[in-house]
Amino acid sequence: GSHAGSVSADSTEIYQEGIRIPPVKLFEKGEPNDAVFEMILSNVRTPDERRGDLRAQEAANETGRRRFGDLAERYGADKLEVALEEIKNYSERRMRSEIESLPNGEYSFEDVLDDDGAGNVDLPIEVTLTVDGDEIL
Repeated sequence: GSHAGSVSADSTEIYQEGIRIPPVKLFEKGEPNDAVFEMILSNVRTPDERRGDLRAQEAANETGRRRFGDLAERYGADKLEVALEEIKNYSERRMRSEIESLPNGEYSFEDVLDDDGAGNVDLPIEVTLTVDGDEIL
């Protein structure tokens, strides 16, 4: 892109953001796809750093995959699925409890985005939420 760090606030179309990469596999069965790696790395300012970042992300994903597999092997897929569902349910219960602690009613907020990158200033942002029991509408 035109700015380091991939942040181009003054871009007005996607082609100004840099190379567009369709969904592709960066790794296949644990092995890097060298052609994709080189396409990406030849389009960045600091290829050695980005190579390290991509490898670190893959290592983290592999660690998560392996440890998740260990859990499934240790407890069985059915128990793991039940545990994951309970985590989601617990999160929902906690969130609903916090929402329910708020008074019912309508809540509004307004602010402005100081610049949208295309010359428009003071772009208004407005939101209104309704709290009803344990739900936000």
